[in-house]
Amino acid sequence: RRQLPGCQPDGTQYMLFLLDTSGSIGSTDFERMKVAISKLIGLFCKPTKFAVMTFSHRFNLEFCFNCHENTCDGRKEISKAISDITYRGGATYTAGATKCVHEDLLSASCGLDAQANCISVVYITDGKSNDPTLQVCQEIQHLRNSLGVQTFAIGIDNYDENEIQCIGQTA
Repeated sequence: RRQLPGCQPDGTQYMLFLLDTSGSIGSTDFERMKVAISKLIGLFCKPTKFAVMTFSHRFNLEFCFNCHENTCDGRKEISKAISDITYRGGATYTAGATKCVHEDLLSASCGLDAQANCISVVYITDGKSNDPTLQVCQEIQHLRNSLGVQTFAIGIDNYDENEIQCIGQTA
């Protein structure tokens, strides 16, 4: 059984994937991202709940933590929901997406338990945000500090190392 660092063995883990659908990603890499997260989700056992949001110049909640059960059938539903996500293109606003996560998605209305203490946000991006890197870093640090969220970054293709490091740093 996979478990996130710092999580209680019997507690529910929450994992939110943020998928960059901007023009710099391209449709081929976007399809690869979807396959990769479907496989990654398959590595986690109960009790782990998943949500997915796409971002570019628009932020689209694809599904919340409470949309699919964490069962074998639920995993099939999650994989289907991921495969149905469409590539949109556009500009990249990572700071805006992070603010949206903080203000809207990490809430009871999206299926997050008020007592949740094991929350991870996984950014899959090339880190080429139209937001200044400092603003991205500040939003992510605010998310970590205010909610105790762990953030991870998976860099795609020719990624911006500074922004990827900012997203994935632990302090």
